[in-house]
Amino acid sequence: DIRDSQCATWKDVVYSVLRKLGKQTRLSDIYAEIEGHQKTKTNPHWKEKVRQTLQVLKKSGKAEMVTTGVWQLAAA
Repeated sequence: DIRDSQCATWKDVVYSVLRKLGKQTRLSDIYAEIEGHQKTKTNPHWKEKVRQTLQVLKKSGKAEMVTTGVWQLAAA
């Protein structure tokens, strides 16, 4: 699982969760998928990092915010 990889970036982790969930996904569900994994153990502000990463994915065209707190992969 990439979320447990030492070398995975936050973009890798968040994007893999969006792919796994595969539909419009609430932010709380994204948190639930990531919580307890390797990246969260060294970052007490990991939820903020997840939100920041979603914005980065949005700017790069890989994710889109459907409505406040609901995300999905961008249409190909």
